[in-house]
Amino acid sequence: MAYQGDGIDWGNAVAGADLSSSQYLAVQVEADGDIEVSATDGAAIGILQNEPTEGQAAAVRVAGVSKAV
Repeated sequence: MAYQGDGIDWGNAVAGADLSSSQYLAVQVEADGDIEVSATDGAAIGILQNEPTEGQAAAVRVAGVSKAV
């Protein structure tokens, strides 16, 4: 059974690509400041909470409990 609790989301993140199929995946900040799905060699900053397309706001859970894939 999945559990999700309260957490702290980073509110100023912008999707750097279409992340509409990436909800609950680990994400990282690119050099231009946009959010992208974490590469295997990248440092994740949190878990994507919504399904933004390129240029839309990305809700990234940086602290607390989250579902994850």
